[in-house]
Amino acid sequence: MNINNFEQSFSSAVLGRGRRYFRSGKVQFLEKASAEGMEEWYALVNGSGDEYEVEVNLLANGGIEHYACDCPYNWGGPCKHIAAVLFKIREEKSRNKMEPSASGPAPQGRSVDELMKAYEELSKTEQRLLKIAAVLWESVSQTKLIEIFNAAKFRGRQKNVYPADVKPLLKKLVHEGFLAVTFQQYECPKDFADALCGRYFSTDPEFSEVIFPIRHASPSNLYWYHASAHNRLFRDMRIGRYAGDTVLFQRNFFALIQLDRERFSQSKLIEYWLDKDFNADRLASFPAGVRSFLLSQRLTMDTFSLSSLDNGFFQYTLDNIAQLPGEGRPLLARLLVQLNILRGDWRQVGKLAGHFDEVSQFVFPGIGHLLQGRYAEALDTFDKAQRLARKVSGNKKEGLSGLGGIFHILAQLHPQDTRLYKNAHNTAQHAIRQPNGYQDIYHYLDAVLFFLENNKPLAERMLLEEPQFPISCFFWYLCQFWVSESLVDIGKVERYRGQLAADGYAWMAAEMNALLGALGHPTDGYPLPESKPLIHLLPRIEEWENAIKVLLELGGKAPASVEPGSRIAWLVDFEKGWAQARHQTIGKNGSWTKGRVVAFDRLMRGEVEGLTPQDESFIRTVRHAWGSEIIVDGKEENWKPLVGHPLLFLRKSPATAVQLVEAKPTLIAKRTHEGYQMHFTHNAQAAGAKVEKESPTRYLFIEVTEQMARIARAFNGKSLRVPQHAEAQLREALSGLARLVPVQSAFEDENLPTVQADSRICVHLLPVGDGFHVELYVKPFREIPPYVKPAEGEAFVIGLMNGQRTVANRDLEAEKKNRNALREQVPVLKNSRPHGGAWQLEDAESCLQLLLELRPLLEAEAIILEWPKGEKMRIDSVAGFDQFRLSVSDGSQWFELNGELKVDEETVLTLQELLALSEQQSQFVEISPGKFLALASEFRQRLKGINGLISATKKNGILQL
Repeated sequence: MNINNFEQSFSSAVLGRGRRYFRSGKVQFLEKASAEGMEEWYALVNGSGDEYEVEVNLLANGGIEHYACDCPYNWGGPCKHIAAVLFKIREEKSRNKMEPSASGPAPQGRSVDELMKAYEELSKTEQRLLKIAAVLWESVSQTKLIEIFNAAKFRGRQKNVYPADVKPLLKKLVHEGFLAVTFQQYECPKDFADALCGRYFSTDPEFSEVIFPIRHASPSNLYWYHASAHNRLFRDMRIGRYAGDTVLFQRNFFALIQLDRERFSQSKLIEYWLDKDFNADRLASFPAGVRSFLLSQRLTMDTFSLSSLDNGFFQYTLDNIAQLPGEGRPLLARLLVQLNILRGDWRQVGKLAGHFDEVSQFVFPGIGHLLQGRYAEALDTFDKAQRLARKVSGNKKEGLSGLGGIFHILAQLHPQDTRLYKNAHNTAQHAIRQPNGYQDIYHYLDAVLFFLENNKPLAERMLLEEPQFPISCFFWYLCQFWVSESLVDIGKVERYRGQLAADGYAWMAAEMNALLGALGHPTDGYPLPESKPLIHLLPRIEEWENAIKVLLELGGKAPASVEPGSRIAWLVDFEKGWAQARHQTIGKNGSWTKGRVVAFDRLMRGEVEGLTPQDESFIRTVRHAWGSEIIVDGKEENWKPLVGHPLLFLRKSPATAVQLVEAKPTLIAKRTHEGYQMHFTHNAQAAGAKVEKESPTRYLFIEVTEQMARIARAFNGKSLRVPQHAEAQLREALSGLARLVPVQSAFEDENLPTVQADSRICVHLLPVGDGFHVELYVKPFREIPPYVKPAEGEAFVIGLMNGQRTVANRDLEAEKKNRNALREQVPVLKNSRPHGGAWQLEDAESCLQLLLELRPLLEAEAIILEWPKGEKMRIDSVAGFDQFRLSVSDGSQWFELNGELKVDEETVLTLQELLALSEQQSQFVEISPGKFLALASEFRQRLKGINGLISATKKNGILQL
């Protein structure tokens, strides 16, 4: 498709509608952002009841490389909104050709110094326009410049500016070389922008005045990626640098790396800000917090790459750490000490200890113990560090990170104690999932753990993966040696050792020399470690030794408190806050018994066999009980230990299993005709826990934190309405709130796959006593939860399909229509009223009648029928007269009648049996336990008629007429 002849790619109907949208001014906003060899255009189109975002990418030759619209049109091909925008773009490009951007004399080519001197001679308005452009860091239209200018609170400005005011000023600034213009998009040259901000930002308050208007007009935290995304992140990083906002600088530093690791790697960004070679004056020009952060990133790079430390940054940090901000010192001290340890210099550990955080005060002594061969002391010290780290973070599963975590695992490997492996695996797996440069090392240590657990093939495969950084090679070679010497490439180790020695990493080079010596390739001139080499941390281990250890561990795993053939099941009533324990055993028939009631005091004393840690955790929360009945009413947070418990059953239907699953209140931000509406999925006005019913056999445990409650109370009601023009603020607010609460936003949902929800009614039959409780639900995702009430709640739900978050778009009107139609078609439901949303059918006859009325709907797949505990009863077939076989034969004085009804391959009912059944009140015949035959009404009437004609006299059991 090409911008010059795109019409041929649209159907005539869609193209006609798009042309009408274009001519009637439906394209409300159009903006262009330039990328490498491409133009990216963004537009808002006022559609039928909503605004739609359109994106179009144009190549230099006019080719349309990409287009997208967030409207619901899904009939294939581009929609009318895209057509309208393409007409608008072509009109805009035609206008630009007629009014060339470089009209008038050619711009003057001046140096940055000349521009800085000429800047002083400009008018106040011209200077303010340049301040905006210098901070913006991207090309923008005249309209956007005016918008930002008028939004800035410049001191002494009495009125807004308009295009007639600004246009000649921009023309002048372009001519004099202060601005460049392409396709009516104005941009400040990067070198001049840096010079202007560097000289005046800290002294001229008007630079600060433009920050908020710029970030509001062109936000960087976009869900919708476009070519300006990296410019805006870089812009905000510059704002953090010049404004001294370290947090803003850090956040956008990492966001840029995440956006495009090739263009904006850590090393490229550090080189941009600090230069490749050390420059003390440049370093001193940064605010102290930003300087501390940049130094920490530079030292982190040096650690991973094992760079020579003669570059100046290492020594500068060592000399000036006491003058840097206190919050950055612990990290810098840790990085400095790590580099010194890798070089074999322990002298700085004591000197820098005063700057350590609490955890590092244990980590580095632990490393020292390990390298001196004091393995038990090392493990004890690392365990103390881990406990402290968990206390500081509040996370009971927290492990040590970085080099501390690596040496902790090494300390856990040495004893070859299988009880330590689980913790070591957890530490390694947690670190592997984190975005850090040590992932390779933890992966290799995890391979050694698998080897010790007698899975050598897996360990060898894991150790074939090449490391990403030079520091990873050190541990890679060690791990390969411990698992299988054949994995080690001696030539690579020799070259690696030589590079380590050349760059000053003497201890690491000595360890590699010890490794080469163990492989029979020592080299004179390279020293060995002064203490016990790391290669001796694990002795040579035969496979049979690992196998015996694993078998011994498996043999000792059966918990003494849980006897085979016994378990604790719980009867629960979440609505009334009631629970009761039942001790079940395996009966003679091999199935679980109903169970004996257990007194609560016996549970408290642990006198019952079969208690699991989950049971014990729940028992500890209980404050009130009467005999065996546990009272949880008013303390719903006490239900939390039973979340996910596999043995929960309903009090009113003890054979029916029930689920208790955890659900977090989610903040919903959805589009409306007026803008946006925000509300929580569950009532979050007050902090605390509660249990809500999702279906008769599925309950949700919902915990509202104080942060959630504060957010909900800020709405001053159940929901908050946000106008369309405040979209940028809403996006920024949601970005921050997402760190506090789960957020489901319209902006996020645009990028999720969607499916059409199932609008059929799901009839839920819960056996209670001799009858049913009947409830109606909808399952939007068909086979998987959640359950929702028909025509209630949001028009969309999000769930996991095949492990991927997916949106199901509900048709609330269709659900309402299906629910009403079901009640009309099923007299049992139509002629009675539900109580609390459920029909309570107390007898088997009503239940069978319901099943009979549901049968044709089920066969037509118009509904879904669910039994939480399997089918209690089933109507196998409906018998009519056409299925009945009757024969009449002559007797001496009577006609003799014979007849039968074949129910299935095994069951045949005789005429005598059918006549007897026709006299009963019920039309249902139980042909086997839980299996019923329904006699059609017409068939029953005919049987009664036959019965009236038959003589009371029967001969040899033969019916006579």
